[in-house]
Amino acid sequence: MPSQSHRNKTVTIRPSAELHRKVKHALAGIDSNLNAHAVAFLEWLVHETDELPERPPKPTSEADAKKGD
Repeated sequence: MPSQSHRNKTVTIRPSAELHRKVKHALAGIDSNLNAHAVAFLEWLVHETDELPERPPKPTSEADAKKGD
């Protein structure tokens, strides 16, 4: 049975395993999490804010892109 402690309904996204790995690595680099970033993006999308969530620097090499494996 789902927990009743959250007031908001759960929304599930299903990125590929590769994209999920990259996202986790990127968010760890800016001390954030997927939920915070997804909510911030959705708020921007519907014009509740003009600020996009922080974005980490682009990896400079393939090795940097693969970190977090």
